Amino acid sequence: MDGPGGRAPGGVRVARRHAAWSQPFWVPAKGGKVAVLLVDTEGSMDIERNKETSIKLSALSMLLSSYQILNISSEVKDPDLEYLEMFLNVAEVVGEAYGLEPIQHLDLLVRDWSSSLVLGAEGGEQHLRHVRQMLEATTPCKHPKTLEALSRSSSHCYLLPFPGKRIMTGNQGTLRDMDEDFRDSLRDYVTALVSSASQHIRMDRHEELLTGMQLAAKIKNLSDVMKKHRSGFSSPCQMAITFHNQRVLDSARRDHAVFLREK
Repeated sequence: MDGPGGRAPGGVRVARRHAAWSQPFWVPAKGGKVAVLLVDTEGSMDIERNKETSIKLSALSMLLSSYQILNISSEVKDPDLEYLEMFLNVAEVVGEAYGLEPIQHLDLLVRDWSSSLVLGAEGGEQHLRHVRQMLEATTPCKHPKTLEALSRSSSHCYLLPFPGKRIMTGNQGTLRDMDEDFRDSLRDYVTALVSSASQHIRMDRHEELLTGMQLAAKIKNLSDVMKKHRSGFSSPCQMAITFHNQRVLDSARRDHAVFLREK
């Protein structure tokens, strides 16, 4: 999951889409290996985009991912929380429709941090605590699902410094263009992420392992629903109605098929 903005180095606006690494990374795990797929939903929560497109991208992102990373600039602000609230609503609807845990793990990855000298996981925990306190201070809570999600032990925050002038003005985004402190922080984050990859296998609501074949079937089903109900994703509520109507339709078709066979 990406954050708002969606700009590449040099300020060039990037396309809004799902981008996936062409091959899985195989990570050793207890009893075998786990295939790790890297997926980038560039600007999926961008307010400049059609909201229906954002909801569809968010739905696919939730279905695909066991580990969500929200990329945020400078600090967690109210618009970021608003995007996250919408995403969590979408995730809840999709999870209910497909028997999945909506969010297994959530990271807030804050780049360009300059409010304190404490970075990384330690600084992130402090900032996350501040965000939760800010949410708790409003009555009623403006973003209740976000507060609930950020209060879970599976949610974390990590702070990265400014990456440096060279990477911001260039167009390659290579490691050599990054300032050393940013490169070190990013390396620490990625190392920790990779080392824990085997602990974040996609599970269903019953904590059963989701196989690649099962996941592919769910993705195809969601894609088919989106094609059939092109106007049914204008909001999380409308999406829930669309899924319900599709389930009713599928059930009626099955009953009709049984009736015809028994005649």
